[in-house]
Amino acid sequence: MRFVICLLLSAVISSAVHAQQLGMSCDGKVTPVLTDLDASAYAPVRDINDNLCALIKVTVTNTLKNPLMLDVGGLAVMQREEKENGEIWFYVPSQVKNLMFSCKDYTPVPPVPVRLQPGKVYRLTIVSDAVVSTVTNAVISTNFLKIRTVPQDVTLKLWDAAGDLIADEILSDGNFARQLDYGTYRYRAEHGMYKMEEGVLTVSSSNETYEVELAPDYGILKVESVPESGADVYVNQRKVGKTPLSEGVKIKSGTCTVRVQMKDYYSEEQTVKIKGDGAEQWVIFDMKAQYAEITCTSSDPEAEIWVDNVRRGTGSWTGRLSSSVSHVLEARRDNHQSQSISFTVRDGEHSVKEVGAPVPLYASLTVQTEPSYCTVYVDGKEIGESPLVSQVLMGRHEVSVSCDGYEPESKEVILEHNESRELSFTLAEKLLEPEGRLTVEASRKKAVVYVDNVLKGVTPVSFTLPAGSYYVNVSKSGYSSSPKYVRLEDGDDKSIYFNLEKSSAGRYAQKSFPTHHVEFLMGLDTDDTEFMLGGSYAWVKKRVGGYGSFMAGLNSGGVSLVAGPVLRLSPERSVMDFQIYGGAGIMASGGVNVAGDFGIRIGGKTKRNFAWWSFSAGGMTYGGHFVVTMGFSVGLMLVAVGGAAAVAVGA
Repeated sequence: MRFVICLLLSAVISSAVHAQQLGMSCDGKVTPVLTDLDASAYAPVRDINDNLCALIKVTVTNTLKNPLMLDVGGLAVMQREEKENGEIWFYVPSQVKNLMFSCKDYTPVPPVPVRLQPGKVYRLTIVSDAVVSTVTNAVISTNFLKIRTVPQDVTLKLWDAAGDLIADEILSDGNFARQLDYGTYRYRAEHGMYKMEEGVLTVSSSNETYEVELAPDYGILKVESVPESGADVYVNQRKVGKTPLSEGVKIKSGTCTVRVQMKDYYSEEQTVKIKGDGAEQWVIFDMKAQYAEITCTSSDPEAEIWVDNVRRGTGSWTGRLSSSVSHVLEARRDNHQSQSISFTVRDGEHSVKEVGAPVPLYASLTVQTEPSYCTVYVDGKEIGESPLVSQVLMGRHEVSVSCDGYEPESKEVILEHNESRELSFTLAEKLLEPEGRLTVEASRKKAVVYVDNVLKGVTPVSFTLPAGSYYVNVSKSGYSSSPKYVRLEDGDDKSIYFNLEKSSAGRYAQKSFPTHHVEFLMGLDTDDTEFMLGGSYAWVKKRVGGYGSFMAGLNSGGVSLVAGPVLRLSPERSVMDFQIYGGAGIMASGGVNVAGDFGIRIGGKTKRNFAWWSFSAGGMTYGGHFVVTMGFSVGLMLVAVGGAAAVAVGA
């Protein structure tokens, strides 16, 4: 009994506390803050007329039980924000005249008259009673109802226990989550290609996710056509693809009409019953041909073949023609009267349709020339000698005439059918350029002849050249000769003869190696800063030769004299000239020292076979010193003249 009384007493006290109305009042006036730019620069908000709002920043002395609200009469508060520092910001139109603050369970604040300006900030303090409450543990009575659907794009409806619709959504990812009170809820999941699913779900403290899977209410229709693929497929008059439709298309359960159509075949249609269990269903159409295989030809193999006003080829064409319409076969040629026939074909027919040759349409052309007996050409084809009368196809033509000793002339003419046209030409005498005739012979037949490096033929050969001077050369593998100079005057008839000698070494014969080498030397002794200049001469005809060198110091006046043998190592048919040399002598510089010299020389021909280049490298020693030598030289056949550089390194 005491327990029941205590409960009743507690309920009465609690009711009295909740019935108590807390106090709330405004402390002072609304104060403008001129230095605060939040309403104009940092966080501006505009009203419905796109004007800057005034910003009321409110400070409350004690924490309120419920949100503080502001009523501004017929206008509207444009934005309300609660800041971390406890301030409450109200953005209001500048036309507001009174501020009326209210809060649930508190006495309203009397209206506060204001005069506001757009983009300005105002401050206000509201004094409120402190709230003393008893802390109790929260009781959870809600949870999330979580549903995952297959397929994902279903329409989900949800009703509460009272029968009120509380959710009607089309899911995009198959997931649904809604926080609801504990209890039972009825659902319905729908999809156009699946059977509807209904049931009851429970929201409790459990975090269970309900799986809702709809049973298929469709079939996967696959279509194939024979004997050919590529037919358009229509299901209930809607095009869904081409055969073979191997990927299939989902079709709602029930009866549907499937039609295929393709060029050169009759359309086919079937009524198909779709089971609706998600299984594949094949439909195969055996299409009936609506064409014939026809070969179209003309008795003129050069005539163009046109079928139904479409160019198909020249001479003949074979292809399909529809049996549902009549056709026109036509043979055409420029400046000819076309020939045509019309015909029809039967399904599956294989036949040949032939049309006659196009009939040429002629005009008459008379050509006279001065002088007479000139050759006449029509479109580049010779038709006779002037004067003449000839039949020419109607149309556009180029008529030209030519005669020895005269400049050719041409005219363009357009001839109509059965027209007679006369053309006259007066040819101008040709001004002949001075020229001569040259005959080239050689001791060997079929030697290639070049005139100023231009190929003219093989020996023996004769040709005409304009008057002038020329270099003539002949070449034949394994033989050699020198070019010859010839000058032709007007009317000359000259002959030149080349005696080709067999060359055992071919293009790079041993006798073409240089025999003499002259080099200039330069040296530097880095220990004494001694500059040296000099030269060398080498002679080697075939395999063995000799050389000598001389160098003088610019500062000390010391001189060196060195001599020794040269050995050529290049084979007879080599492209390169490879030599080694070495010798001994004296070096006089404040005393007499024995000097030694050695090195290599590498050379090669230029393309025209009459000049050489070479690169040399070596060294010289004297009195404990060592000189490194290098050089590059070029020169004519048998004599090589060039320069070399030497660097002396103190040892």
